[in-house]
Amino acid sequence: MQTWKISHRLMAGFGLVVLVLLGMSVFSVLTARGIDGALTANATQNAVIQRAAINFRGSAHDRSIAVRDVVLAPTEEARKKEVEAIARLADFYAKSAAQLDDVLKSASQVPPEVGPMVQSLKDIEARTVATTAKVVALMQAGDRAGAEALQ
Repeated sequence: MQTWKISHRLMAGFGLVVLVLLGMSVFSVLTARGIDGALTANATQNAVIQRAAINFRGSAHDRSIAVRDVVLAPTEEARKKEVEAIARLADFYAKSAAQLDDVLKSASQVPPEVGPMVQSLKDIEARTVATTAKVVALMQAGDRAGAEALQ
């Protein structure tokens, strides 16, 4: 290199800089693709979890309104319509819960705090369904005061 002309030294230095930049660019693109893949997978998984949470909230809210309407229904026909709505909403909740369970089973990494939260949701839902069934049974038996006391 001592015997090279200045122009050759400049070209070699410039070539080395270009080579380093090219290497860094390839490394950066590969790293960015890996990050993008991980974020896409995470977003896809979280989208399903968020949708299930939205469905849970909507179903629970609509069922609570339907239970109120079972107690306040002026006729047996209106009460029957609300009981059917409760059953339909319970099925919708169950489908969302099954989707959530499938996502959590297939997820590669689930934070440890998710398990107890999901179990808590299942426990609350079981208690709520039991109370709803009691309210409906009391109303069908003609015990409006008992049903109002449970609400």
